[in-house]
Amino acid sequence: MMRPGCVWTHSLIFSTEELRQLSDISRLIDSFCRPTNLDYEVYTHPVTFFIGEEKNFPSYNIQWLQYEIFTVCSSATPKCVSVDTGSTRLENELFMVLCGLPPEILRTFTFCTMSYDVRRYGDSLFQYQIFSETERNRLSRYYSPSQICQDPRSIKKYPYWIQCYMQSLLQDKLESLYGFMQQYGADNVTLECFSPFARLYFALTGEAEISLGEYINSMDVLFPSNQSISQKTAELILDDQFIPKSFTNQEYQILEIIEMKSLFLQKSHQKTLGNKIIRNTPEKIYPYLKRYISGELPPRICDYLEDIIQSISPNVLREVSNMDRNICFVLIRKNPELLLCPDIWRQTKDFQQDMVYAINQSLELEKLEKLLVIVLRVDTENIAEDFYRVFGDQLFPALYGALRHGNLPRKERLSCWTPILLRKPRLLIEEILALPNVEWRRELFLQLNMNTDGLAQNVRKSVWLRLYREFFAVGLSGKNRIDIAIQFLPAIFCTNYHFEDGFIQNIVGTVYQEAKTKKSFDAWNRFQHILPQVEDYQSWDKCLRIRRALEERGYRISLVEPQE
Repeated sequence: MMRPGCVWTHSLIFSTEELRQLSDISRLIDSFCRPTNLDYEVYTHPVTFFIGEEKNFPSYNIQWLQYEIFTVCSSATPKCVSVDTGSTRLENELFMVLCGLPPEILRTFTFCTMSYDVRRYGDSLFQYQIFSETERNRLSRYYSPSQICQDPRSIKKYPYWIQCYMQSLLQDKLESLYGFMQQYGADNVTLECFSPFARLYFALTGEAEISLGEYINSMDVLFPSNQSISQKTAELILDDQFIPKSFTNQEYQILEIIEMKSLFLQKSHQKTLGNKIIRNTPEKIYPYLKRYISGELPPRICDYLEDIIQSISPNVLREVSNMDRNICFVLIRKNPELLLCPDIWRQTKDFQQDMVYAINQSLELEKLEKLLVIVLRVDTENIAEDFYRVFGDQLFPALYGALRHGNLPRKERLSCWTPILLRKPRLLIEEILALPNVEWRRELFLQLNMNTDGLAQNVRKSVWLRLYREFFAVGLSGKNRIDIAIQFLPAIFCTNYHFEDGFIQNIVGTVYQEAKTKKSFDAWNRFQHILPQVEDYQSWDKCLRIRRALEERGYRISLVEPQE
């Protein structure tokens, strides 16, 4: 309007998300115009902009562009800039910076490129205002010295991150910076956080390598009152979601930082931390374990370490413990599954005994069976009795399960388990044919005490027949044949079973012929108590008692004493 004090205003309305997609920023700036010959028709139509892959920037001055980045992005404090309006125009450089900002920041950003008075939005000063240099003294009434930006000509060198940011802006590569910011959550995509995050990002992507410890220390300086940023960093790294991919296999460093910085991780991330430490650098946990068993760790770190102990698998026990006896004892007490480490069963017997007695809880049958398979294959120290003391009757089903596995050692190594198996004779008879090594099976059968009350009757007849076919083999001769035959006598004379003639002929006939031909029968006392008594004057005749026993059981004498 043609009257004093009136200002012509031309407004273009954008979605902030769309503004960053504009390919021609020159076109944006040139679209602001005054009417020609009082023709307002042009303002009734939308202005068309194009989205392209390459940015087309307006003419700019590198010094002024750096200055705009520095003054706009360094902090969220309201700022004013005073320039010589006769020789300096900053609109092009300012719009280049604004069109590169994230929508979350741009959405609340208030600015004016040429102010004639201090502007406010509600009760708040505009965040950025450009004044004529002649206004500088007047500005001090509204702005503190820290809010009035220094003259651009007095700045000799800009911080490193300003140079990096400008290159990324000109190359249209700022998306990675904003992705870096966004991974810390929408609440942190603010102008206040912009400068700290930009410094961190360009430090990470620069030529000089930065360690995780240095990165976290820098965060403490840049975000002194916000420890959640450091915590979020640890969580992102553990989840393999940190951008850029600057930190890999940093689990041990994270554990150190947790101790030094008193960071707190959620339970799920504690578990992830433990799993990754054990998978990637198990040997580095050893110093912590030394401090743990010495009581030198803070309680909070002890909690983390106890979670990690649950993540330790038997195959890395050597790496994490160096086979230190005290450390292994504590680890097994916390995580009994670690007994499945074969290296334990290659140690001395007293070491193995310590580890077995470290268990303060029962093992699942499946795990105990796996443990016994390892011990049967590896151990040379005869630890069987100690296993029985610790596990008791729980040992037997697991032991028989383990003995059914292939690739077990020779009989000499298996024999140390013989006394354990003989503690349950009824179970042994049922399971004996499934055991490895024919020679060991025969040895076990011969050592069974068949005089145990009710043992013979409680063994099924079918089992006795299978045992007969297994042990009373064709060609068996000498003392072994006699000893095995004696083991079958309780099945004949102490049960209700009736066996075929061939069975009686082989078993009783073998014993009968030995009693008949030998003047002294040293095995007599093993079975004479199951035979019927005779008159004292006939007691010398062992064969008579055997014949009487056969008669009482309904068997023909001719099976052992052929008639002439």
